[in-house]
Amino acid sequence: MTGGWKISDFAAMIAVLGVVALVGLSDNERTIRRNLDAGYATSAMITGAHEQRRFPLTFDGLRPRLLDQVHSLDLTWRGPDGTERTRQKVPVSDQYLAPLMVGDKVRLVRVPIKVVDEQEAVPTIVPDADARLNYMNGFATWVRYGAAIAAFIFVVSFGTRWWQRNRGVLAGAGPGLEPTAWHIPPRLTILTVVCLGMAGMMGYFSLRDGWATAAIRAHGSDTTAAITGLHATVGRDRTISYTIDLAWRDGSGAERHFGPTHISDAYAQRISAGGVLTARQTAIRYLEEDPSARPLIVADADERTKQDGIGQAMTAVLAVAGIALAAITVWRSRRA
Repeated sequence: MTGGWKISDFAAMIAVLGVVALVGLSDNERTIRRNLDAGYATSAMITGAHEQRRFPLTFDGLRPRLLDQVHSLDLTWRGPDGTERTRQKVPVSDQYLAPLMVGDKVRLVRVPIKVVDEQEAVPTIVPDADARLNYMNGFATWVRYGAAIAAFIFVVSFGTRWWQRNRGVLAGAGPGLEPTAWHIPPRLTILTVVCLGMAGMMGYFSLRDGWATAAIRAHGSDTTAAITGLHATVGRDRTISYTIDLAWRDGSGAERHFGPTHISDAYAQRISAGGVLTARQTAIRYLEEDPSARPLIVADADERTKQDGIGQAMTAVLAVAGIALAAITVWRSRRA
């Protein structure tokens, strides 16, 4: 096959990008922990905000820096010597950013930071440190798996091509023997695998959640749970979605925790004001026999039904798209 991208080329590119992302995540984690351990505490003024979905990279002088969050803030503060210092594009989690939003604008307020006393230092917003670290740890796990799978695909694809070339040389020495190879469209193959993989993953969680909901409605136990946390996340369209953390005791007296679990905007407004919880308890139904099952918030049960329906619909759409792409991939595959 001549020209075009091969599957091994895509796999190699994804593996390299994965390694680069892991290096950037490790550097950001080290920066956060160093600021928290050795930095001085002060407050910084927000002077601007950014959204970086397509190019999560910035430069501090000549040094590249990975932006591990979708949103970032420009900050200005004074160092120990009284000089004013600034840093653009300091990553911030959606949970921390949401209460700072007024419509689609960010309030220009002061936030607590810790930062080491260095000219090119990137500050850490202290209340947001745990959320960023947790996100980076989870994201790094997915990147490791993705890079490992891409590297495996590269090795298999490259090894297969090498074996076919050698087999073709040997076969060419014998009469009437012609090597057989298949050209499989790499872009269609990758899209097919992504769609079917996402459909399978979403289908598994959607079915499991749906079965748990049906069981809870049928024979779940009723109790009152403490609301231990409220989180807000800014979406792509600048809308804010809400989740809460719950804690309660089951029939045996053991303490259970679940969260974050999604709630509707209307229910979020009922239990909070200005991003601060005003209600500390809510009635729930849960499964005694399955501690991992997501409890049903009685006052927000309609939202649970809506979310289950959306999950099933998305699974069906991705499955149909994956099957259609698989059929097109097979049809467009040909002997080389």
